[in-house]
Amino acid sequence: MNNLRIEASANESALTISVLSSEQYLLTFGPQLANVQLVAKVKLDNFDGRFSLVHHVKDPATYGFLAIQANQAQLGRMIDGKVRSFDTGKITPQGWTTLKAVSSTGHYRGYVNDKLVVHGHAKDLPPGTTGFAFSGVGSIQIANIEVISLDEGPMMNMEQMDMSQQESGEMHSH
Repeated sequence: MNNLRIEASANESALTISVLSSEQYLLTFGPQLANVQLVAKVKLDNFDGRFSLVHHVKDPATYGFLAIQANQAQLGRMIDGKVRSFDTGKITPQGWTTLKAVSSTGHYRGYVNDKLVVHGHAKDLPPGTTGFAFSGVGSIQIANIEVISLDEGPMMNMEQMDMSQQESGEMHSH
């Protein structure tokens, strides 16, 4: 992973991920959850690529997602490495942007800055971990990530994660 650098930025109170090549990366963390809400505050102004909140992650080729790229949001699912899109919507992310992915009993929603922009329905995936995925080049800043089990309540946020420890998450590139 010579093409990836992750560092904490004290002046921005954010995690900065610098990506030098457009490989695909997937970072997962936390327990296996069924009904989940994932909220992240991100800044993608200096990133040219696709950033996704992911949930129900079984492996790097099977999970649900809310993705943003350029001026479009996409809600869908990766099944055995193939994208199944539920919905797409136009967005204009600039500066710090709040993304929210909600998966609850076959009902999927994606919000950008608290506005519902994509919506879909499908059979539930088995419980899985949550996290984020990206491919592209540039700099991604993440100020906060919050995972809420809709069955049990808040699970974790970025302040509780220690990104330097192997057991806190899995990073895959492919």
